[in-house]
Amino acid sequence: MGKAILERGMNVITYEGPGQPTVRRKQNFGFIHEWEKVVTPVVDYLLTRPEVDPKSIGLLRYSFGGMLAPRAAAFEHRLAPVFAVDGVYEFASVV
Repeated sequence: MGKAILERGMNVITYEGPGQPTVRRKQNFGFIHEWEKVVTPVVDYLLTRPEVDPKSIGLLRYSFGGMLAPRAAAFEHRLAPVFAVDGVYEFASVV
């Protein structure tokens, strides 16, 4: 998805939050549901970049992240679009 976004002339930043693989292994941070605590520092950083339009910062999350994105947006009001692609709600229903 990031490549497609870049090809359309937009910027992309990727990151892992607490509980995700690299953060868990290297920093021993467990999962937190307060995803706004993860997203807000990323937005703060983006606002230091001259190439970033502060009115056009969006959030795109997949799977469980797609369930956390709306929560982050409820607290982080500097996000413009939020794309939440949720995961499987009930695993038994797809087996």
